Amino acid sequence: MLGTTLSKISSQRHSSIIAGDFNIDLLHYHMQSATQEYRETVTGHNFMPLLILPTRITSKSSTLMDHIYYYEGKSDRDRHFKCGNLVSNLVSDVSDHLPNYF
Repeated sequence: MLGTTLSKISSQRHSSIIAGDFNIDLLHYHMQSATQEYRETVTGHNFMPLLILPTRITSKSSTLMDHIYYYEGKSDRDRHFKCGNLVSNLVSDVSDHLPNYF
């Protein structure tokens, strides 16, 4: 289903952004076949991951569960983006994930 949707987007060549908390840990894609398949499906349709560092960090683990992907599509101009995680010493009751920006 995901592959079908991404195929439609890429065939129309519209610039697109996919973002969210997918609960798929990309830091361990090589250890789980379903995660590896997900990663290959997304990147196989030319969606490039913009977050590559952990988005949730605890004293015992770190994960990359928040994903932002960009598909350039058909573009006549050179685009430059900034993307990442906001790191703060403040503890938030809203989420245990780092805030992301794009």
